[in-house]
Amino acid sequence: MAHQTEKRNGKEKDRRIGHCLLCQKPQEVLSAHLARVCMKDSTKEEREAELKRAKKSTKSWTRQGRNWDYRQICSIVMDRASRMALVRHLEERDFFISYKPEEADGVVLEQQPGPGAAVAKGEPTVASGTTMDAVEDSPWSDHDEENDASEAPTYQEAASASWGRARCNMQQTGLYEKFNSDNPLLVEFKKYLVNHMEVPNCQQEVDNVSRMLRYIQPTGEEIDMDFLRKGTEAKDYIESLKGAKLLPPTILNYINNMIHFVQFLATRNIDDMEFYTRCDSYISLLHTLRKPVSKAINKVTCKTRYQRFLGSPKSVRDCQKLLSVAKNDMLRIFANLQEGRFVGSDEKTLYRYYCEAILILGHFQRPAALQGMTVSEWLNKTHVNGRVCVAVGQHKTSSVEIATFALTTEESA
Repeated sequence: MAHQTEKRNGKEKDRRIGHCLLCQKPQEVLSAHLARVCMKDSTKEEREAELKRAKKSTKSWTRQGRNWDYRQICSIVMDRASRMALVRHLEERDFFISYKPEEADGVVLEQQPGPGAAVAKGEPTVASGTTMDAVEDSPWSDHDEENDASEAPTYQEAASASWGRARCNMQQTGLYEKFNSDNPLLVEFKKYLVNHMEVPNCQQEVDNVSRMLRYIQPTGEEIDMDFLRKGTEAKDYIESLKGAKLLPPTILNYINNMIHFVQFLATRNIDDMEFYTRCDSYISLLHTLRKPVSKAINKVTCKTRYQRFLGSPKSVRDCQKLLSVAKNDMLRIFANLQEGRFVGSDEKTLYRYYCEAILILGHFQRPAALQGMTVSEWLNKTHVNGRVCVAVGQHKTSSVEIATFALTTEESA
């Protein structure tokens, strides 16, 4: 009866959603919820008081809680990549973010207006380890390119501000559609990546393949092997990714992921020579599509290195000045940690960054060596002539040697 009343005259009642402060869940009719669930044993006056408190809380959140200041987020989340991920998450949940970073020529400028505001620049990353053969002019313009930051001494992966826009473009054009995650062939491909190619975090690669296959085969629940004969659709998908403003390294990932999938199919049906030949021809097509993408990345790499050549890079002494300037503050934090006093999360983050700076700027270790160091390797350190020697056996650097460094007693502490 109530539902019919709401739809009287063809209009459905627009109820204002309110949260119950007791169970912290959204409710369309908060008074009815309190009477039936959270406060069914309370008096009418008590329920009315709680309803009034909930409405006051909702009004306060609408006025203040939905608006976020990016400058305050910077003071809470020190890591830039985590901060940008938090901003994207908040925007997806319909929060408002003021003073967000702006974008100019592929470089993100984190502007913080006001007295003493600082501008922090971050360079997007570039995928590496791919074939750089150039057979034709790059189809990407300068504003689609990324800067190669992997050569920087203190390089850390940064999040691109255009990522959210590109994802939105893909959703609007249907490029984000994919097969069900429980598809038997995709499940088997994921096991192949984990067990044979030793890629434990491979869900993104499986999703990329699933999206490309869904574009080529827009209907049906099972993957049809006839996609190996649809080279035109594969080329159209790559062009659609470019039209969605995805950067060349991201598009290169899609192509490489698809190559791995076809290689998996060929290995899976190695006894079928006809099918194996079709897989080999499709891989050749993907290699052809990959060449202009690789050339676009190569062009950006040369441009970035040329700009660095023209600029005035910082000397080793300039970089190591950070260690001496911040030393007193880090010793204070260290003393607080040793004595069990309270240390804020932001100070802990700065302290961790300072420890990383000791190894990178003071002992000239590559960031990948720090990422590869394990707790057991630190516990297995040795003491030689008053120095604490540590070796890192597995690290993602171009060097085949183990990473070693000798710390002073103070640095080790």
